[in-house]
Amino acid sequence: MKRIILAPNPTGTGHNMRMLAIGKRLKELDKRLDVTVLLGSRQDIFGPLFEDEKLEPLT
Repeated sequence: MKRIILAPNPTGTGHNMRMLAIGKRLKELDKRLDVTVLLGSRQDIFGPLFEDEKLEPLT
């Protein structure tokens, strides 16, 4: 299993959603990937979105 860590550059709006799209695509390409995303926002809404896609969010 390969591990990928995505670290967005929180430059304004949309960085978490871009990481969600990239993480989802990576999992589509290889379901064995372990994808962790360093969230740029501490809003509670983002964690469940990433978990639903089998991505590990870290705040």
